[in-house]
Amino acid sequence: MNNLKNKLLVITGPTATGKSQLGVELAKVFGGEIISADSRQIYTGLDIGSVKITHDEMQDIPHHLIDIANPKDIFNVSDFKKLAQEKISEIYTRGTLPIIVGGTGMYISAVIDDQEFPSVPPNMELRAELEKLSVEELFVKLATLDPVRAQNIDKHNKVRVIRALEIANHPSASHHVGDCDNQSLGTSPYQGEDFSVLIIGLNLSKEELISRIEKRIHDRIPGLFDEIKKLLADGVSPERLNSFGLEYRYGLEYVEGKINLDDFKKILATKTWQYVRRQMTWWKRDSRVVWINPITDNQKILELVQDFLN
Repeated sequence: MNNLKNKLLVITGPTATGKSQLGVELAKVFGGEIISADSRQIYTGLDIGSVKITHDEMQDIPHHLIDIANPKDIFNVSDFKKLAQEKISEIYTRGTLPIIVGGTGMYISAVIDDQEFPSVPPNMELRAELEKLSVEELFVKLATLDPVRAQNIDKHNKVRVIRALEIANHPSASHHVGDCDNQSLGTSPYQGEDFSVLIIGLNLSKEELISRIEKRIHDRIPGLFDEIKKLLADGVSPERLNSFGLEYRYGLEYVEGKINLDDFKKILATKTWQYVRRQMTWWKRDSRVVWINPITDNQKILELVQDFLN
């Protein structure tokens, strides 16, 4: 068997490209364990909206960093980096291949580029002032203070824009994650372990992706709405739900009667496609990514990984 001690495989790309399924297939072939890099699947109860992989879909392949946090708590990129690096070391001790699978680019970059993040505590006074402004006004401020982060953040997510401004206004702002993200992609080797990385990016045609996005939306109704109602009943605030992304934001609007079902489907499909384009913008900056069509080039993926492990 190949020496896996210094190998790390990453499967990434935009939503609905089949990353989870491919990760399982490669883990079965090459003897691997999955580390999920999804900023929502780490939370318990965010199953349908995050399209969390099910127990059956895992096919007995070990999966890590799923369902490890309470949705009422904050779990950030620094938390992910620490836990992911611990899991990589554990997986090496078992003689298996660590495979990072997910679409949260900042999480993956934090691990493979060993980025350092400042610990910026909540600034309640600043938050109170920022809450008075509209999300549009907040985004203008962020674009001025931290244009790198502004390019990649969901500008309609008020919680995240406020947090970004909180970090940008901190004394350590010159070393914050926005700067790290811009500088590290494709340039900084990981120093915590002596390993080499293969990054496979999955991409499909626009028509295929839109079709898959629309099917996902259809398949999650009405389960998504029931999930949102349960999260609210469990004490997760509407503001917190909004921070979990498009499905929860517009699903909440439907649950609250602000939009009808047809509007929900149309808005979510449009916004998801826009999100896909932001994901691609993030990863296209990284020259290390090998882009593959998982439908037409499945055999090429297997050969690519085999060559990498050899």
